[in-house]
Order: sequence, then structure tokens, then C-alpha cells
Amino acid sequence: MNVLDPICRWAATGALLAALIPAPPAHAQNAKSGEAEDPAATPRGPEGGAPALRQLAGRTDADAAADLSRFLSESDDPLLRAQAAALLGIIGGDDVVPMLSHALYDPSAPVRLHAVRALGKVRGTSAVPLLCDVLRQDADSRVRRTALRWLAALPGDEARFAVEQAATDPDPSVRRDAKRALATWAKPTP
Repeated sequence: MNVLDPICRWAATGALLAALIPAPPAHAQNAKSGEAEDPAATPRGPEGGAPALRQLAGRTDADAAADLSRFLSESDDPLLRAQAAALLGIIGGDDVVPMLSHALYDPSAPVRLHAVRALGKVRGTSAVPLLCDVLRQDADSRVRRTALRWLAALPGDEARFAVEQAATDPDPSVRRDAKRALATWAKPTP
């Protein structure tokens, strides 16, 4: 056993826990000064950075959706854009589809991936053509596979046709997932 193995496992566990433990709310007390932070003091939108994005988490109102849309279009940080796309997916509804459609052309693959997941969660008919386009055209096979998985879960001829076309995708993992989805569709339901 390598001496570093337990240390690496401990560090990996610490990183996982740090990712899972939510950040304190913006109104929590500032540890340095002992004063309560004012949520209104954090600028809304991308200029507020991660703290502003944390304030939007859990909100489902139209103002939150508009602020998240601004993150998608104006933030320089791809991680914040990806998180904004994921939060829009939680808000859901047909109103977020146009906001997410712009993120499908983001230069960052993780942003596009989260936008695809968010569109899949919307499950509206307006999301299907967008997901079909991603499956046909995105340069990243992970993004195409995610689009394929959501399309395979959606009803309709357009979604099925796109999955059938993906069976000839240049990437073997996309082809494999397409063939699995088609085999599932071919099985009779009880």
C-alpha cells in the first residue's frame, strides 16, 4: 500500500464534502466582523459573482429567472454560467427555454451540458427541437450523449428520429447509447 493512498482518499473525501455542504446564506453573520451581511449589499446578476448566484438558488420567481439569464449571457466565468443553467432547469417551465437556448452555443462544454440537462428537465415540446439540434451538431460527445438520453425519455416522432440518426454518430459512446435507447423503445410495454 502506498503511503499517500490514505491521504489522497482523505483529500478526495474533503473535496466531496466541501462540494456537498451548502454555502451559508448571504444574511449569515460575517465571521470577521460579527455583523450580519445584508443580502441587498450583494449586487444582483453576474457582477455579484458566486454570492449573487447563491442567493438565487432555491428561488423560482420571474426575477430570479431573469437574473440567471443575465448570468448565462454576461458572466465571464464558465462555472457560474453552468450553475446558472442548472438553476434555470430547476425553475423549469416554457419561459426558461429561450434563456437556455442561447447557452447551447456557449464556448464552454460544461455550460452546454448543463443547458441540455436543464432543457431535458423542462420536458416541454419547445425543448425537443433544441435537443435534436444539439444531438446532431454539438462538437462534444458528452453533450451529445446527454441530449440523446433526454430525447430517449421524451415522447414523439421528432425525438425518436433524432435518436435513430444518432446510431450513426462518429463517437462510439453516442452510437452505443442510441442503440440502447432504440432497443428499449422496441420492447413491448406490459
